[in-house]
Amino acid sequence: MSDDLTPESSPEAAGKDTWDKAEIIGKVAIPVIIAITALTLNDQLSQRAQDAEVIKIAVAILSERPSEEGASNSALRSWAIDEMVVRADLSQDAAEELIDARLPVADQLIPQPQCEIWIDRQIASSGEVFRVQWSGWPIHSTIFEVNGTQQDANDAASYTFPKDRTEPITFTINGSNSSGSCSDDASITTVIGGTPAQE
Repeated sequence: MSDDLTPESSPEAAGKDTWDKAEIIGKVAIPVIIAITALTLNDQLSQRAQDAEVIKIAVAILSERPSEEGASNSALRSWAIDEMVVRADLSQDAAEELIDARLPVADQLIPQPQCEIWIDRQIASSGEVFRVQWSGWPIHSTIFEVNGTQQDANDAASYTFPKDRTEPITFTINGSNSSGSCSDDASITTVIGGTPAQE
């Protein structure tokens, strides 16, 4: 009997057979894995979209003032609170507060704007450069104006007092948002013939 291996039983043939099987399994398994992953992701996205819609409805309900005990919206508020606990991870303490309290709405959370403006001097000579600084907060609630014209600068600017101008220049900052409004102004005048120009 010969000890020679036949081609079918050689290590090379066995390795090729293994790769052939792996290739067949891969051709079948990969599309199945992709399909299962796609279905899982679609389910998760669908659930998130549904959660977002339910949370939106719950927030609208909880933003209204609670009615007296036993009134028509108490059952609706209970449902909204339960949904917020499950879908938005609302804490139990917060849930208990919402039974008798209104959910703060965005307008209540916006701080009232603050406006402040100042000039580095009160009197300037004709043609003299001076600096104006201002602070408006929150950022998108305030605008800066020079003689009624809105300016693009962020928080400070240098100006030259126009030659032969006799009237003061007034700098104004105005703010307005859903929580209220603010305003502040500062003026600078020039020296004409050794005396400040009249306002």
